[in-house]
Amino acid sequence: RLWHTLRAFGVEAAVLDGGLPAWAAAGHAVERAEPAVEPAAAPAADFAYSGELQWRLGDVEAWLASDRTVQLVDARPAGRFRGTAPEPRAGCR
Repeated sequence: RLWHTLRAFGVEAAVLDGGLPAWAAAGHAVERAEPAVEPAAAPAADFAYSGELQWRLGDVEAWLASDRTVQLVDARPAGRFRGTAPEPRAGCR
């Protein structure tokens, strides 16, 4: 989900196949020290949300009505998908 969220805000992101353990096993450098961080004077970047990566109901209906093959992935947790867990965002259903 983080990858999708970053892409929606215009950040070029990649997923490391195998995660950090695979990175370290391949012999790449892993720093274990606490990083020295100084406060920034201004935001590091300007992010602009791109709604084109998030489909609305009308978008899904149009794709399903088309003759194209569609794969729809629902990234909600299982309980939310089945409707057995409450919606955590106020005002949404």
